[in-house]
Amino acid sequence: HKHLHAPDGSSLLYVARRHQAHMRRLEFHERQVRDWPDFDAKGASLFDASTGGYPTESWTDMRKADAGGRPNPTLMPALHASLELVVGWDPRRISEYVAPLSQLVEDAAIDVGLSVARPRVAHIVGIHTPSGSHLPSALELGAELKKRGVLVSVRCGVLRVSFGVFNTVEEARMCASVLREVCVAS
Repeated sequence: HKHLHAPDGSSLLYVARRHQAHMRRLEFHERQVRDWPDFDAKGASLFDASTGGYPTESWTDMRKADAGGRPNPTLMPALHASLELVVGWDPRRISEYVAPLSQLVEDAAIDVGLSVARPRVAHIVGIHTPSGSHLPSALELGAELKKRGVLVSVRCGVLRVSFGVFNTVEEARMCASVLREVCVAS
């Protein structure tokens, strides 16, 4: 949702038509089942005790990936606006903009002896402390960065630094500077 500039928790998934038949459902609910829209009309004729009672054959297209629960009437317009925004900016241009920002942080991490997770994408740098190192842990680095106004997260022992179109070169330099300062002081 962050890089889509969409409501929290939302996402979009594109799967080429040639791969859709190979996808499996991750959950089960009525909107994924091919005969479900007719279930109320057909009633008992669709009930089959040998299959547990209810129709289970999925749609062959991406409707089988739909989420459960009731549709949110504000989510789709918000996702549509988000997608138009990102497409208008052009994802390639976004990557070209954020790559140098994350590179500043990656370079600083490597300069002070931290390790950078590989492979990585243009907008995210995963940083961890090599085992046996005297350097601060990802949790300690994350806490210090947050104290100084640099918003990062720590996931599974790795410091996650993520950039978007609203981040500036100055912010990336500040993050790199704090990393250097904290590691040199340790």
